[in-house]
Amino acid sequence: MTEAGFSPAKPLVLRVTLPEEREHEAVLAAVAQAWQPLGVTVKAETVAPAQLARRMAAGRFELALVERHAPVDSARFFLQPFGCTVRTGGYCNREADRLLDAARANPDLPTRAATIRRAEQLMIDDTPM
Repeated sequence: MTEAGFSPAKPLVLRVTLPEEREHEAVLAAVAQAWQPLGVTVKAETVAPAQLARRMAAGRFELALVERHAPVDSARFFLQPFGCTVRTGGYCNREADRLLDAARANPDLPTRAATIRRAEQLMIDDTPM
């Protein structure tokens, strides 16, 4: 944090946009408490779900808390929003996209799962945190 120019006198302030639900606020409070010793100050901005969706589509957020429920038991559902065609938040990993496309087209479930795991690992390796 010091190398990036942050200090107790100049903390990193992260604005998090989240839906207006008590459970989301509780999750963010736990995250804020965990990040506080690292010198990160979390500021919450609660908005209606439709407004959150519009902001995310326009890229008008620093960090957004999004609740998602998978309709099927597959990690692909949670990885797909980070694809290059969706561009939520500007992230793009073309190799991970290629692997997710290959997994979707593969009828062999163990191979599909292994391919999804490789795509997920590429995204994890990309993560700047």
